[in-house]
Amino acid sequence: MLIKEYSESFPCSIVRLAAVYSDWCEYPMLYMLLKHWLSANKLTSRILSGRGESAVPYIHIRNLIKLFLRIIEISDTLPQFATYIASPQGSVSHNELFKAVTRYYYGYEVKPFKMPKFFVRLGLIVISFFGWLTGKETLEKPWMAEYIDKKLTIDASATYTALDWTPTPRYYILRRLLFLTEKMTAYPYDWNFRNEISIHKVAYRKSTIIYDILIQHRNLLIDNIIKEVILPENNVRFPNYSKMDRELLKWYITLNYQVIATTVRDRDRLIISNFVQQVAHRRYIEGFNVKEIKDLILFTGKTMEAFLLERPELKGFKQRVEDYIVLTAQYVIDELEDTYDVLKGILGTPPPQEVASIKENEKVTNSENIQLILEQLEDVGANLLSYHPNGEVIFKKYGALIKLSPLKRQ
Repeated sequence: MLIKEYSESFPCSIVRLAAVYSDWCEYPMLYMLLKHWLSANKLTSRILSGRGESAVPYIHIRNLIKLFLRIIEISDTLPQFATYIASPQGSVSHNELFKAVTRYYYGYEVKPFKMPKFFVRLGLIVISFFGWLTGKETLEKPWMAEYIDKKLTIDASATYTALDWTPTPRYYILRRLLFLTEKMTAYPYDWNFRNEISIHKVAYRKSTIIYDILIQHRNLLIDNIIKEVILPENNVRFPNYSKMDRELLKWYITLNYQVIATTVRDRDRLIISNFVQQVAHRRYIEGFNVKEIKDLILFTGKTMEAFLLERPELKGFKQRVEDYIVLTAQYVIDELEDTYDVLKGILGTPPPQEVASIKENEKVTNSENIQLILEQLEDVGANLLSYHPNGEVIFKKYGALIKLSPLKRQ
């Protein structure tokens, strides 16, 4: 064994992993099970293979990281060559998973329908055959039928003793399924993207390529935008932005930039509505004309578009780039004008009470506050502007007092 040979020169540890998952799932087999069990089809979603006794051990990524860190921490005291098992004790069956996830998702337990192994095997053969006919490889394979009702039970006690480490119980799969179902319902776009991309190495996700380019060259593009905004000949076009503190201007432009980029990545423009509520209220109170705000957003979008169209990897995707960037910028502008109309009372409705309260409280004028929001936007799993379990509290944290109602689960 290669590793054993190298262990004569330096310490080596082999770590055998259980099925690794995260709060976003990101383990293909578990994802397929959850997708099937929680689908809208009330009949097929209840099907379990065989007796439902198929079982494997699962380990949360955070427990796995702690194990690796523990090995590194005590590496000087470990044997020159050793094997460890990264897993909780035992295993978790499909019956247990189904019972837990349906209770978390629906609020009550669903009675499963247990399909005999013969019919499951037949179904796998049919699915695999059609995948072969269409040229689309499927995750389901006939050989999987051999593992129906088999329990791959683990005894990791020797690892626990050797490393003085045990998995944290709150990361056990049956407890953590509550977090997985919440992620799935609160962030469906992120959920599907994270899991589908691990199954299918999709080339059609140009949005991911575009997002990566935008993030890689963000500082360059933002610097170019700032240089244009502060040009003397643009003082009429950007009378307020051109006089703004440079650091603060940079963060405001970065926020606009990141919202567009995040929308491209997630392909979800719903975050824009909440973003515009912050921008419009703030600019309205600070005396900005709506045209100045629109011009900056449109100029930001056009700058991003022009840069992307020069990239060789996006050759032939002019329409896609325009749809992702320019249409998103236009969407922001339309939402902005709608909000300004309400604030001005043009629609015959009184201005929101939040406007008066913001005047009397701290404004979002600290670049550190804006940076915190940007960090949230950069995190795929923390779409601050798209989901607000406690919207009012979150925005108070950043100095804004706009009250947003939580999204309701459909």
